[in-house]
Amino acid sequence: MAEFFKIPKLGMDMEEGSIVKWLKSEGDSVEKGEPLAEVETDKSSVEVESPASGVVLKLYCEEGVVLPCGTPAAFIGAPGDAIPDVSAQSGQSDQPAPAAQPAPAAAAPAAPAPVPAPVVPAAPAVPLPPVTASVTPGGRLRATPRARRLAEKNQVDLRAVAGSGPAGRIVEADVRAYLARGGAARPARRIRSETVQPLTGVRKITARRMRQSLSETAQTNHRVDVDVSNLLAFRKQVNARLESQGVKVSIVDILAAACARTLMEFPEANAALQADGLHVRNYVNIGIAADTPRGLVVPVIQDADTLSLPDLARRSRALIEKARTGALLPDDMSGGTFTISNLGMYELDSFTAVLNPPETCILAVGRIADRVVAENGQAVIRPMMNLCLTYDHQVLDGAPAARMLQTIKHYIENPVWLLL
Repeated sequence: MAEFFKIPKLGMDMEEGSIVKWLKSEGDSVEKGEPLAEVETDKSSVEVESPASGVVLKLYCEEGVVLPCGTPAAFIGAPGDAIPDVSAQSGQSDQPAPAAQPAPAAAAPAAPAPVPAPVVPAAPAVPLPPVTASVTPGGRLRATPRARRLAEKNQVDLRAVAGSGPAGRIVEADVRAYLARGGAARPARRIRSETVQPLTGVRKITARRMRQSLSETAQTNHRVDVDVSNLLAFRKQVNARLESQGVKVSIVDILAAACARTLMEFPEANAALQADGLHVRNYVNIGIAADTPRGLVVPVIQDADTLSLPDLARRSRALIEKARTGALLPDDMSGGTFTISNLGMYELDSFTAVLNPPETCILAVGRIADRVVAENGQAVIRPMMNLCLTYDHQVLDGAPAARMLQTIKHYIENPVWLLL
């Protein structure tokens, strides 16, 4: 049965979208449920399935064009089906209206014969420099791989070597003979080039949202070092207890639990500044920034403040797996109230993260590393981790933000409190 593929509405707030990439071309067969296009939303880009089986008879829109949700983008049917005129359905036509034909004019008197232009003698042809047999008509040197490797090793410009192979091809013996004659070794001239890669998909979305973040918020940050000795021991005990259930709690899971508990104590940090005022929530949705082959995405753990640590770990693991396989839906990335960005696995001690609008805070997490610290007047070695809280100073003042970060620190250094 013939059917339109329309720009889908992939989220409650989505009003328009665009085709980032068509996964099928006109004339290709497609099965119902098979990915047909990659669609860009305001959060990310996702693969959308075909609504019907058949042949892609028509693609109505090009990649990158933004259209309202519900706009027909493709037509799927059987070979020979009539292709609907989408523009006609919308009251528009792709063809321009025919221009009015002017009335025939009276015969005009014959024009005088044109005066021939003076003959200008052609400039003498300038002979082109001869092309050696070692160069193809396209300008590429004919040379064997062994000759190229030997020339590269000795920094020989192959254009200075005469070829003795078929059709003037340069062989290894030609390069050796050139070197034996004392041929000058000179590096081949470097040809500089650059390519333009249009911003598309997740990269385009991230660029837009980061510009919005920096232009619409007053971002500042606080930093603190945290002793994670108790956290590491706590995690080891919890995972030993949960091993039979197939659940493994990560450091970020414990951080998410600590942040969720803290945000309920500091509701302003969990708020969003909107045009009509400050929206203060009584729930916590934690976003976990994830690096994927498709780019940066932020899956959101909904109602993190109500989840036990094992349930939070299960939810986090499922979302991260969907992110890595490109299976996240817009609803999986919507509604965040706070974000955690962890780059400790890349050996970064600390970094500053950019707010994920319209959230008020984001927590940047550095690596865990042994450091020398003072304890009771003695130098001791402890596993330490740096946390950097970026916050919108329009919403949160410095002292409350500092108290909030201090509270997160206390939960991490005393993780058993999360069980109370």
